[in-house]
Amino acid sequence: MPPQSASPAPVASSVEGVIAASPPREILFPRSGTSVTISGAPCPVVNGVLDPDRTAYTVACYYTARDKPYSLPASATSDLTVLAGHTYRFGPAAFNALYDWKAQSFAVTAGDELWLRTEASGDRWLVYRAVAFHTPPKSGLATDASVWGTDPLPNRLLTIGCLQPTDLKKASTQNVVVSWDFARVARR
Repeated sequence: MPPQSASPAPVASSVEGVIAASPPREILFPRSGTSVTISGAPCPVVNGVLDPDRTAYTVACYYTARDKPYSLPASATSDLTVLAGHTYRFGPAAFNALYDWKAQSFAVTAGDELWLRTEASGDRWLVYRAVAFHTPPKSGLATDASVWGTDPLPNRLLTIGCLQPTDLKKASTQNVVVSWDFARVARR
């Protein structure tokens, strides 16, 4: 399913309650009105690198691993939650809303929100705010402490995509990473 423009931006209606950890199902970027479906399966890892499904550019995925402490999304997590998705210069892709490749600048700014619906959240959404922006080389992403930290990062969400170069003949050599901190539970 391609990213779709949502109807009007969500109205912030904070609600009480705890949302247990569970697989994510949908992302909403209110600033752009973009909705992104999340695969029912974790992100594939190819040669030690996250590699979202190349047949579904508009679908994001989540990452967990036995050798990493990363968490499924919840209203309280003990460490990072990781979502990955493609970007694409020639059409729609899951994380095109994060970075403007023509301007070579982030399309989200500090304080922008990401709304995340999970299997356990029902009609409620986990709301995160953008707090940090990174463009590490792909070759160094896995060990970049500015992205992953050196200690647990509770309630932090990372969105990871490719930084598309302006030269259409060149392949991407960098990633686009936005760090988001959990803010609240809300309903639309």
